Amino acid sequence: MTLTSNELALRGLLEHTSIPPEVAVRIARNAGLSPARTARLLHSLLDLSVDTLKAMIRRVFDELEAEQTMQFVQQVAELDGLDLKEPISESTWKAIMLTNFSVTDSINVAQHGRAYDLHNCADFQGFSYDVTESRLSLRWVIVEFGSSGQHLEICFENVDYLTVHHRDSEMPVSEDLTLDHIGSVSHGIIDQMTFFKGPVYQVDAGEALLFQFRGGQAVVVHAKLAILKVTHLA
Repeated sequence: MTLTSNELALRGLLEHTSIPPEVAVRIARNAGLSPARTARLLHSLLDLSVDTLKAMIRRVFDELEAEQTMQFVQQVAELDGLDLKEPISESTWKAIMLTNFSVTDSINVAQHGRAYDLHNCADFQGFSYDVTESRLSLRWVIVEFGSSGQHLEICFENVDYLTVHHRDSEMPVSEDLTLDHIGSVSHGIIDQMTFFKGPVYQVDAGEALLFQFRGGQAVVVHAKLAILKVTHLA
């Protein structure tokens, strides 16, 4: 079985993330992969026996099918109870609280009077998502002259929306190091991954932050708050 270009791109994405095996299976399933193709994709990535991997994939696919069936039943019930005379309610999302930093334009974040250029002067190192804590972490290394090996991390707490758009398989992997821009996405068009507003001087209510990378990969996140951590590498 040969992996398609999209499957290879997904494998490249998963290789740089530290997520539980069950989450990796869910990502593959949501990307449209069959159980067999999911097993082929994850076999080289997960330190699991073939039997254990197959059993886990079967269990996760069964769980997702049950969840989808329940969602369908709920959607039909919602349709039956729909009153079209009611006014359309606004998004319940609140603005992400940027606790100790600001996004000063589409490539810079600032803290304590210091601006960090994440496009020209930083290399993206990757991201991780803690499912149990609903915490997303995006990490860079500052590469500008005189940075003394600074490590920059943006942590999102109480994440309630997270989407990762796959990278462009035609782009060199080295382009994944470069952030193209930071934008914002409103709740109403959250599925339109190509839309962004910039520069982002503040995150309005009902908006998520978008991190678009040169390699095509994009991360869209909405959370209760975000924290910027800048440290020196040992």
